Amino acid sequence: MSNKQKEEQYKFFTDAFHEVVIPVLEDMDAKMVTKQDIKRLEGESGGLDKRLDNVEMKLEKIDGRLERYGNRIDNHGKRIKGLETKAFVTS
Repeated sequence: MSNKQKEEQYKFFTDAFHEVVIPVLEDMDAKMVTKQDIKRLEGESGGLDKRLDNVEMKLEKIDGRLERYGNRIDNHGKRIKGLETKAFVTS
């Protein structure tokens, strides 16, 4: 292969590289996450964690209330049965 053919081949590859690879790399650079983006996302997720904790606390309180009301109903059922037996015995 002569020097002229080698130079033409090098020119072909460099032109192809600049037409294809460089624009793709520039697009990738625009899409890549920076350190500021990561810090911003961490800050946002911290707020989400706090809100999630608040929701979980509220759900735990609701579960506690439901459990207490369920116990009350059970106790009322026991009392009613006791009163029914006493009323039946006295009648």
